[in-house]
Amino acid sequence: MSATTEALVRGHLPPGATTGDLGQQRLRDLAQPERVYQLNHDELPTDFPRLRSLDTFKNNLPLQLTSFVGREAEIEEVKRRLRYDHLVTITGAGGSGKTRLALQVAADVIEDFDDGVWLIDLSALSDRKQIERSVAQAVDVREEPGRELAETLIERLGDKALLLVLDNCEHVLDAVSRSAESLLRAIPELRLLATSREPLNIAGETAWRVPTLSMPDSDRVSDVAGLDRYEAIRLFVDRALTAQPKFGLSPSNAPAVVQICHRLDGVPLAIELAAARMRLMAPDEILKRLEDRFHLLTGGSRTALPRQQTLRAAVDWSHDLLSDSERVLFRRLSVFAGGFDLEAAHEVGQGEAIATADVLDLLSALVDKSLVATDVTEGGAIRYRLHETLRQYGREKLAAAADETEARERHLTYFIDLAERAYEHAGRVDPTMPWLDRLDREHDNFRAALAWARDSHRDKFVQLSGALVSLWWLPALHIKEGREWLTAALTERQGPARDIARAMVAASSVASWQADPAAAHALAAEALHSWQSIGDQIGVALAHEALGWSQVMGGEDLAALTSMEACLAILGAMNNERLYNRGQLNVSQVLVNLGRVEEVESVASEALERGGRLGEERDIWLSLHFLADSALARGDPAAAEGRYRQSLGAALDYGATLQAGMEVQGMAMALCGQGRVDDGLRLNAAAQAWLHAGGLHSENVPFWSGYMHRYIDPARAELSGEALTALEEEGQQMGFEAAIDFALHQAGSQTSA
Repeated sequence: MSATTEALVRGHLPPGATTGDLGQQRLRDLAQPERVYQLNHDELPTDFPRLRSLDTFKNNLPLQLTSFVGREAEIEEVKRRLRYDHLVTITGAGGSGKTRLALQVAADVIEDFDDGVWLIDLSALSDRKQIERSVAQAVDVREEPGRELAETLIERLGDKALLLVLDNCEHVLDAVSRSAESLLRAIPELRLLATSREPLNIAGETAWRVPTLSMPDSDRVSDVAGLDRYEAIRLFVDRALTAQPKFGLSPSNAPAVVQICHRLDGVPLAIELAAARMRLMAPDEILKRLEDRFHLLTGGSRTALPRQQTLRAAVDWSHDLLSDSERVLFRRLSVFAGGFDLEAAHEVGQGEAIATADVLDLLSALVDKSLVATDVTEGGAIRYRLHETLRQYGREKLAAAADETEARERHLTYFIDLAERAYEHAGRVDPTMPWLDRLDREHDNFRAALAWARDSHRDKFVQLSGALVSLWWLPALHIKEGREWLTAALTERQGPARDIARAMVAASSVASWQADPAAAHALAAEALHSWQSIGDQIGVALAHEALGWSQVMGGEDLAALTSMEACLAILGAMNNERLYNRGQLNVSQVLVNLGRVEEVESVASEALERGGRLGEERDIWLSLHFLADSALARGDPAAAEGRYRQSLGAALDYGATLQAGMEVQGMAMALCGQGRVDDGLRLNAAAQAWLHAGGLHSENVPFWSGYMHRYIDPARAELSGEALTALEEEGQQMGFEAAIDFALHQAGSQTSA
């Protein structure tokens, strides 16, 4: 037991029990030695084997003055690999915790090596002879006159079972690789555990990249008590307590701490340097200053290596080891936001000093050197990204170089081309999920491209914002953002007439969904005139569609029917079933509003059949939605519940995450209509919270608000003020995923019960 425990139990032991002092012992956490006690009793044996602390085994592992936080899974993984592989190299960017992890693994496996565990720090070495001398010094092998030291090492260690920890290999890769290979070939029981920013690349090596520390979702910090299960948070708190002993996580500071850890990519060195600033700053002040992190994150331990004392020094060390071409590509890649694929890297990375054919090899080198991270998408595709710290560093280098404008222009050109390709597939005639998924993946890059175009190319700003109509409107929560970009783009109306007309249609669509029918109508009417002047029939049809939606949102259903039928007539004349189905679905919505439910059943059922036959997930979803609406309109909430459950599933299959809120709200109305007031109002509150977050206020949509007055208002009137408030607060806090789960799986089972 520890000295603290012994002090607590002293004087409270049962008769015959005593404690024996085992002296100072170094434990496996590599911390300072601690005094350890043994509990004895007169009726029990006291002759136990010597305590197997670190000092029991041969080693030169250094004391650590700070605690080791987390990494339990990583330790076990590296230990497992060491059991089967003779060389394991822990790779990662500067400050990722490679050395500390290697030392902890070494301490954990020390019993497996009868001849010791030995640390060799290569940070100050420059050639193979220096490496061999350091190994010899660590394992107490002396040089012999007239003989190569490598031969002496192999002879003396040939039958030994030992682990060598080769720390900081990246700047002497060739030398350490040759030494390691020579030793491994000659010493059967030798294991090497190396740390490096890139692999050694010799036969038999297992390269294992250290992950970032675990972190909670940055925008969902609801339970402070649960944050201690995340390594990044534990590390920040542990180091913050050193700087500010009174610090503690609280509901007021926890969001800032979580954001700090996210902004620093879960990198241990960066988190430790940020926590050290707690001497003078609160977490929210640190967070605000992270835009200038290289000035903020300084002041590391004076006894640490110089490159570990500041964040800039850590990154400088990696950057200085790059070739000239690698440095050029690295800084050009910093224009990306969020991530990028190989196609984008080729388009942006090429140029002066880098041929297109060289981009792949240079990118691979940056990945190997831990400056570019890789991710695998759900579909199995590889994406690349720079951690925020490295991106900020790269942008500093880019701003100081002569190729910043060229890199940003290439980035803009590439993402305009991508948006145009997506528009032809996803926005103009034929919405398909692969394109919508791709748009959403590149959302951050589109933001960066839009910002550059806004400041440099107003015509391209109009072009890009209009081409992204599907990103703004169809699948996700970007309606509010889309309107902001489109409004800014259309203030000056620069560019080709087609691009301006398309942007006006897009702006009208998002204005309609924000329940601003006047603005939507004006934009659609102007766009219609423009498309008619241009002579593009699909453009004319889409303008009629936008005009119809503005009229729907303004409660002008008869006028909307005229507009939607005009759209349908143009699309029908093109002899394209997919286009025709789109027009039919528009008409279905207006027929629902007009209460012509029998016609809705006919038109929407036909669209559902055709959509299923064509494999159009969007058409299946909308057809089911309109059939559910018609059931509500005719006063059949039981039928509506089943149909909304189907349309919710179809919306999720399609990826319409924002509009899925309408399906959940529809089910809430159906439940209220069947007397299940508590469940219905709870779901309604959850759905409204989700829709409002996406900029969609369904209560302001005329046809939808009519259903809410019919089904939600009477249910709310049944409850008292406090009960209603509590129920709706519960719904707002349940989260949309929980609401979806309830709507899909629990609501129906409770009804059937």
